[in-house]
Amino acid sequence: MKLGKKISLIAISVILVMMSLVIYLMVQAQASTMRSADEEQTRQALHVLVSNMVSAVDFQGEGYRDTTIQSLVQYYFSQYASLVQEKTTYYSLASEGRYLYNLCPYDPMAQMPLEEGEEGTLRITAEQGEPILICGATFSMAGNQFAVYISRDVSGTQQQIVRLQLLGFGLLAVACIVGAAVLVILLKRALQPITRLTKTATAISEGNYQMRTAYTSADEIGQLSKAFDQMADSIEAKVASLDAELERKELLLGALSHEIRTPMTAVVGYADTLLHMPLDEGQREKCVQQIAEAGRRAEGLTQKMMDMISLTGQGSARKQEFSAAHLIESLADVYGGRVDFTRQIETVYGDETLLYSLLENLIVNALRASEESDRVLVCFRTEGPDCVITVEDHGCGIPAEHIPMLTEPFYRVDKARSRKMGGAGLGLAICQRIVEWHGGTLAIASTVGRGTTVTVRIPTHTT
Repeated sequence: MKLGKKISLIAISVILVMMSLVIYLMVQAQASTMRSADEEQTRQALHVLVSNMVSAVDFQGEGYRDTTIQSLVQYYFSQYASLVQEKTTYYSLASEGRYLYNLCPYDPMAQMPLEEGEEGTLRITAEQGEPILICGATFSMAGNQFAVYISRDVSGTQQQIVRLQLLGFGLLAVACIVGAAVLVILLKRALQPITRLTKTATAISEGNYQMRTAYTSADEIGQLSKAFDQMADSIEAKVASLDAELERKELLLGALSHEIRTPMTAVVGYADTLLHMPLDEGQREKCVQQIAEAGRRAEGLTQKMMDMISLTGQGSARKQEFSAAHLIESLADVYGGRVDFTRQIETVYGDETLLYSLLENLIVNALRASEESDRVLVCFRTEGPDCVITVEDHGCGIPAEHIPMLTEPFYRVDKARSRKMGGAGLGLAICQRIVEWHGGTLAIASTVGRGTTVTVRIPTHTT
C-alpha cells in the first residue's frame, strides 16, 4: 500500500474516532439536558398541584372532620386533574395505601412507594416499551397523609433524542466524507515532493545523473530533498571522475600503442637489415646505434606519455632548453627524404622527447595526406615570446566541419582510409595533450584539395 493511502486511512480513522466521541458526548449531554428538563417540568407541575390543592382545602375545610378533609382533597384533586389532564400525563392521589383518584395504568404507588415527607422521581419502561417518568410527593393536612403522583409518557423526548443521534451521526458521515476528500487532496500535494524524489532517484538509477529534485521548502521534506540533491551532486562528480579516469586510461593505452609503433618499426627494420644484408663494420655500427636510439626513445616516451596523461606521478617529463638543430637532425634521419626542415632559432624550451613525438605525429599525418611526390615543410621560428613550429602539406585537405573535432581521441575524418593506412585517431589528440602540457596552443588551417597547415605555439624559456 502506498504511503499516501496509509496516511489517509490512519488520519481518517483518527478523525472518525475523535468526531464520533465528540458527537456521542454532545448527544448524551443534550439528552441528559432534555431528560432533566422533563423531570424539572414534572416536579414543578407537581408542586403547583400540591400548593393549589392545599390552599383550596385550607380555605374551605376549616373546622371539618378528617373524613370531610379527605373528601375535599379528593374532590379538588379530581377537579384539577380533569382540567390539566393530557393524553400522555396521568394524575394519581393516594392515602393510607389506597388510591383516592387514579386514572394511570402503570400503578405509580406500587412503582414508587413514598413515606411521609418524601419526594421522588422514577423512570420506568411500560409493557409496550414506551418510557415513563413518575414524579411523586407527600403532604399532610389535618392529620391526614396524602401522596400525589404525576406519570408522564416521555416518548416524545426519547424520539427527539433518537433524531438528535441520527442527525449527529449523519453529520459525522458527511464530515468524514468531506474530510477524507480534503485530506486526500492535501496529502497528494504534501507528498508531491516524495513523488518527485522517487522519479529523480529512478532517473539517476537509469543514468541521468543531471536530474535534481530542486525542492526548496523549509520543512523536513525540503531538507531531505536538499540532502538528496547533494548526494546526487556527489554521485555525478564521482561518475564524471570515473569516466574521466577511464577516458585517460583508454587514451593512454591507445597513445602508447600509437607512439611505440614508430620506434619499434625502426628497431625491427634495422634489426632485419643486420640479419639479412651484407654490411660493413660502419654500417653495422650505425644500425646498432639506430636500434639503441629507437629503444631509448620508446622507453622514455612510454614513461613521459604516462606522466602527461596523469596516470602516474613520477614526473620524468622536464622542460629545459635543447638544441633545435639536434631535434631536426633526429627527425631528418627518419623523414628527410620527403620533408624539408627550416629553422630561424637555435634552441627550443620544452621536453625534447615529447616535442619529437609531437612533430613525428604531425609529419606522419602530413605524409599520409600527401602524394608520394609532394614535399612536407617544417619550419621553426619565433614570434614575440613564442616559439612557432609549422607543419605544412599540399595534400587532400580537411573539410571545415571536421577541424574542431580533430584533436578528440579516436576521431577520424575518413575512418576507412585511416584504418587502411594504420591510423587510430590518436595522433592529433596526443599532440594536443603535449602542447597543453607545454602551455601552448595548436591550430589547424586546411582547405580541401590544397593542403593543411598545423601551427604550434609554445612559450620560450625566460629567466
